[in-house]
Amino acid sequence: MNAHEIETLRIVFTDLCSQYAPPPLSPQMMWTEIKQAYSSPTRHYHKLPHIYQVYSSLKGLRNFIQDWPSMLFAVFYHDFIYDPSRHDNEARSAEIASTHLKAIRFPEQGIQQCAGLILATQSHQTIGSFDGALFLDADLSILGSSPAAYAQYRQQVRLEYQNFEDEQYKNGRIAVLQHFLEMEHIFKTAPFHDKMELQARKNIEKEIFDLENPYVY
Repeated sequence: MNAHEIETLRIVFTDLCSQYAPPPLSPQMMWTEIKQAYSSPTRHYHKLPHIYQVYSSLKGLRNFIQDWPSMLFAVFYHDFIYDPSRHDNEARSAEIASTHLKAIRFPEQGIQQCAGLILATQSHQTIGSFDGALFLDADLSILGSSPAAYAQYRQQVRLEYQNFEDEQYKNGRIAVLQHFLEMEHIFKTAPFHDKMELQARKNIEKEIFDLENPYVY
């Protein structure tokens, strides 16, 4: 990730916070907290480049999004907590987002919308709104990336689970991947489905094959 992309994220986030945060709350301090959370040495995929990818995927669709501020806050906070050994990362991230947004006096309806978007990333099932569907599709956009980008993503995810033995990781990962393949549509909205659905299924099927056949070259 280059310096320009990081600066873009900083400006987007601090400008957004500045619309709501009363003195002495500092949007720059809030950004520093975001940056530190996503720069943990235990993270390899769920870092700022992922946030940038989600933001970039949604930016061009802004005219279709009803609640852009809530969507943006969800982008920045949805993986604020990320611990591969726990199953409550989304709930904890949503709680932190809600606490921070209350502190800057973000509207209560927006706080609930943001928290709902974050919680939806646990199962990636549609949450009943087009905003929600777009957000989930953007979060999963890596699945429909080029084979080279997907291969890098696979390596990064494995590094995040490096404390898991190969067999344990294989079984857990295949279960996650099968969950996506069993969906009628991985991507729920046309902007993502039309461009990424077929490639995502190819990428996932190849990863499952490789996991099940580690010695096939």
